[in-house]
Amino acid sequence: MINGADVNEEAVAPLIRGRCHRIAVDDGDRASERALLHLHNSCLESRGSLLIAARQPPGLWTVALQDLGSRLRAALAIAIDPPDDQLLGAVLVKHFADRQLRVAPELVSYLLRQMERSFAAAAEITALLDHASLRDGRAITVPLARKLLTERGRHFFPPAGDSGVK
Repeated sequence: MINGADVNEEAVAPLIRGRCHRIAVDDGDRASERALLHLHNSCLESRGSLLIAARQPPGLWTVALQDLGSRLRAALAIAIDPPDDQLLGAVLVKHFADRQLRVAPELVSYLLRQMERSFAAAAEITALLDHASLRDGRAITVPLARKLLTERGRHFFPPAGDSGVK
C-alpha cells in the first residue's frame, strides 16, 4: 500500500526490483505519471495486481503520457457510492448493539438525516452518544443526539458539495 503522493520513480524502483506484484495506490491521481506507468507495466509483466483508488475513475484523468492514458482508460473502474439509508441505518444499529445499547428507530432515522454519509461517521457518532449518555446518566434519545450534534457543530454534516465519501 502506497500513497499516490509518494509514488515517484525513486519510490517505485525498490518495489519493481523486489518484484512486488500486489500493490495498492491510494490517491492514485497524485502519483507521478512516469512512476505509475512503470509500476503498472511491472505488475502487468509479473501477472500481479495494481489497485488504484482515486476520487475519479483513472480513465477520466488528464494524463500527459499517452501510454499511461491508454492503460488507464482500459482499466476496470468501479465506483463505490456512499451507503444508502438502509445500509447506514443497519451499521448504526450494529454499532449500538456492539456497545450493548438499544435505541429507538426514531433515533436512527434522525441520525441518518443529520450525519455525514460514511461508516466512520457512524462509528464516531455512536461512540460519542454512548459517552454522552454515560456522562450525563441519561438514555440515548433524539434530544440527546440533537444536543450533541449542536455542541459538535457541523462536524457530522458533509461539507457543501461533498458526497461524504472519504
